[in-house]
Amino acid sequence: MATHHIAVIPGDGIGQEVMPEGIKALRAVQDTVTGLHLD
Repeated sequence: MATHHIAVIPGDGIGQEVMPEGIKALRAVQDTVTGLHLD
C-alpha cells in the first residue's frame, strides 16, 4: 500500500487544542490497518 503524507498545521481557535488527539487517532488507525503507512 502507498505511503500517505498527512500535513498537520496548527490553526487558531480549537485547532491547536485538538491536533494532538487527532494525531493519536491517525496513529491508532495506522496500527490497526495492515499495510497502511501514514507519514
